[in-house]
Amino acid sequence: MKRVMFFILLFCSFYSFGQNNFENFVSFSTSNGMLKHNSVESFTRDQLGYIWVGTNFGLYRLDGYQTICFNHDPKDEFTLSSNIIKALCTDSNDDIWIGTIGGGLNRYDRASHRFIRYLPFDTTNSETKFHYVRMKSKLHTLSNCYPIAEKKKIELIFPQSDEIKVYIDKNTILMVLRNLIANAIKFSSPGSQVELKVYDEEERVVVKVMDQSIGMTSKEITNLFKIETLTSKDGTSGETGTGLGLILCHEFLHLNNSEIWVESIKGAGSTFSFSLNKEHLI
Repeated sequence: MKRVMFFILLFCSFYSFGQNNFENFVSFSTSNGMLKHNSVESFTRDQLGYIWVGTNFGLYRLDGYQTICFNHDPKDEFTLSSNIIKALCTDSNDDIWIGTIGGGLNRYDRASHRFIRYLPFDTTNSETKFHYVRMKSKLHTLSNCYPIAEKKKIELIFPQSDEIKVYIDKNTILMVLRNLIANAIKFSSPGSQVELKVYDEEERVVVKVMDQSIGMTSKEITNLFKIETLTSKDGTSGETGTGLGLILCHEFLHLNNSEIWVESIKGAGSTFSFSLNKEHLI
């Protein structure tokens, strides 16, 4: 009898738990018309409160009352480059970045309601503008960008190098630098250092972001830039993310005819390196 009463009480406890904790869940699915497909690959929430949902059949924007669906149109270059959405994230400007399968990266432009495509090696992109840029002046703009470093008491060390000119699209390269430095801060322990070094080689410049972070295994390094194996993990102070930042870096460096590589030892830090061209490559 005691055993029977135990299971009755156990059932009641679980029932009560469910009533108290799950009654406020709202479903967004085909059953209530909010989505056209029930398979969800990714989602994010922007600063305006919209929920963006990525599926294998397009991108959805929900506000709780209505749904707007965005799809690829082969006749319109300002639509999504692919309907298979693998990853979504918002950046510090609240821009929506969309990682696709087969269509590279897209950015949603709120003003025009258009999608800007960032395809591998697509240097004809209308937003990609190449110029000769002085590295030292651009690095200087980064030194005050990371209040999180101060919060974690992480010292940022920038190079005191001579002026070096590179032929780049400055906006995408600055995004690469911000992403890599922010990533180093995220996975570094409080009180450590993140150092940026610049090496002037014969035909190119090599930039290194070096940290004293938790490091990575060789398997983790292999999957870093593959959207098919997109993963994310929390930083040393619980910082969250989507894992899309490094894929953005990889694509942006492709746009600049450059490459990125990683050296890391588990528990002993990581070094992210990338190259920049000194001259225009024809």
